[in-house]
Amino acid sequence: MEDNHVEQTGNTVYGDQAGRDIIKHVIEQTGHPKIKALYVKLQEEAKNNSQLSHFIEELEEYTRKIDSEIIGLEEKLKLGSRDYILEFASKSKEKFVKKLSRYQFSESAQKIFVVLLAETFTRFHRSVYPLICAGRDIAEVNDAISREISGPITKMLGENIMELCAVEVEGMLYFLTGNCHIKWSK
Repeated sequence: MEDNHVEQTGNTVYGDQAGRDIIKHVIEQTGHPKIKALYVKLQEEAKNNSQLSHFIEELEEYTRKIDSEIIGLEEKLKLGSRDYILEFASKSKEKFVKKLSRYQFSESAQKIFVVLLAETFTRFHRSVYPLICAGRDIAEVNDAISREISGPITKMLGENIMELCAVEVEGMLYFLTGNCHIKWSK
């Protein structure tokens, strides 16, 4: 039988000390660093009951429609052969709009939404729109949405103190579509 006896006397230790094994479990830190910092501010705003009376400028860019010829979410999805998803798109967009409205008077929450909408916009144009333009099938486009947009953005939320659910995360995509920032056809 192995002797596991270890004697340690006269040691000065500024960290871990053991006679044998030290096992540490590392908890993966998730979330976007900017969002983590904004969560702290959001919690402070909630404590102090601070409110804004307007949308911050960066968020206004995503909430206003940008095309002079507005055709709406339904028509954009039909043009992109995605009319089968219209009901889901409308409902998820509406859920996101409700969450956005709930936090409309918090500057920190608005900044979080700006980060999330900017990520959604950028990831769509970088990873999904090229597939649409190349005529890839719907399954491949849907997989790219999940892999490149929904999954990473959900992970960015980290602690997720605003409790954004998967439907609301995907709702940002359709919110941007309805406001003419995203299109589903060439």
